[in-house]
Amino acid sequence: MLWIHGIAQWLHFFFTSRYLSARHTRKGCQVPQSTYEGQHVHCIYCWSPSEFCICGWADRIVNQLPVHIFMHHKEASRRSNSAHLLMMSLKNVRLDMHGVKHQPTQWPSDSTPRPLCVLFPSEDATELTPNDRGNFDRLIVLDGNWRQAKKAANRIAKACQPIFKTLPLKAPSEFRLRQQSDVGRLSSFEATARALSILENITYEERMMPLFRAHVRVTMEARSRRGWHRQNSQST
Repeated sequence: MLWIHGIAQWLHFFFTSRYLSARHTRKGCQVPQSTYEGQHVHCIYCWSPSEFCICGWADRIVNQLPVHIFMHHKEASRRSNSAHLLMMSLKNVRLDMHGVKHQPTQWPSDSTPRPLCVLFPSEDATELTPNDRGNFDRLIVLDGNWRQAKKAANRIAKACQPIFKTLPLKAPSEFRLRQQSDVGRLSSFEATARALSILENITYEERMMPLFRAHVRVTMEARSRRGWHRQNSQST
């Protein structure tokens, strides 16, 4: 499990450093690249193959409401993950890993002037509306599958007294990289974009979604290419 601990530490250092915001520009990816999945070279920021880097699609928003992401450690190795794109899209954002063995998670506490808003459909959750603007100290996003998110929500509920919120039914998810049992479920990126559009500025979702759509498109293309190469190698 040492490799998981190493990934968690690297992600925490990388995502919380100021180097990230200084290097991302609308001109595209001008950063070092790292190898991943054998000989394929991937951008260390958008996680896309180097020839399909989508960093140029990022429109970095200076959000006033802080966003705090709790990502399950297994998501760090999934190419389809969307929460890492929030680190490229938002200025005021933080990411913490949870679920790593022998590494305690620093869950939020009640030591905040205003309550915390957790996006999760708990039994006492209410729908998010524009009337909620200015009521929260932080927006908490739980990144992982349903079981992992539910466990994280229970941990947060025990650590403090957050307010659970759901999003109003709108357009269906554009997240085609994973199968969902409920058509109303959204990816972490989509949910955050819609929540901030309600709580801050209605234009946020429109500004953030091009990066997400590029991520879906590029990942689908990479999958199709890997499938073709795998089929071709088997036939030969």
